[in-house]
Amino acid sequence: MIPEVRRDSVLPLEEVCLDGIQIKVCTIAQLRAIFDGSRSIDVVISQLGASTTASELARSHQAKYIEVVHGDDPRAYRNLIACRPDLTIFNTRLLRDFFMTHCGRSEVFHPPVSPDIQRTHKGSHVTLVNLREDKGVGLFRSMAEQLPDIPFLGVVGGYGIQETDNFPENVTIQNHTPDMRSDVWSRTGVLLMPSKSESYGMVALEAAASGIPVVSNMLAGVREAMGPSAIYLHLKDLEAWRSQISRLTIDPEYEREAGRRALARSEYIHHKHLSELTQTIHAIESLA
Repeated sequence: MIPEVRRDSVLPLEEVCLDGIQIKVCTIAQLRAIFDGSRSIDVVISQLGASTTASELARSHQAKYIEVVHGDDPRAYRNLIACRPDLTIFNTRLLRDFFMTHCGRSEVFHPPVSPDIQRTHKGSHVTLVNLREDKGVGLFRSMAEQLPDIPFLGVVGGYGIQETDNFPENVTIQNHTPDMRSDVWSRTGVLLMPSKSESYGMVALEAAASGIPVVSNMLAGVREAMGPSAIYLHLKDLEAWRSQISRLTIDPEYEREAGRRALARSEYIHHKHLSELTQTIHAIESLA
């Protein structure tokens, strides 16, 4: 049995059997009840705020413990020190390198992006996903103001303070949506990623599945996802951002080449994910 522990106290117990392995998604309280009921558990998987209690329960019942790390949150550092996981799964190489001296056995499993689910015929808007200050909404607004003849699309994110007011008329605001393919990528011709930080460029790979060129701040997390297939600019060089947006929207040959590189990267990463998944599963099964 491999429970993935979540902190939510009202989460209903979820259970599935996959290839003969019983998997439960549960809260800390539910995990404690499972152990108290003398049911055998081989491996416990947890993260962030649930980690300390989950790891203690696992140790006290001779189960192996796996920590999932998907950000450089201070809690991740504390958890690796305090919980001493038998296996740590990172969502990027960047994070594993950052925490290397504090973890033992580890695997990297990047966030999976299925090109077939995301792929569509791209549109014409210059798009920013997540209208937060730290995601670059200020630069997005500035570009829209400087390029009034180009349509821009601002997509409300699912967390944090979103800026949805005081945009010029060429900006359309898309509410937060679970259907990125229809509501966002089918309307997007260029994706902007002027973020101050990104642990991984998952949204870039989603756009790349439709051959949408990506223009990004020079961030290691985005480079890990997109490699040389994105256009990287210094965040403060506003003229460079304006120039690239203009060229991608008025130079068809330049746009096609940038889109071709993005699409090729999407396919490459998808196949790489399949091998990562196999390797990560083998690492988990070896603990049981």
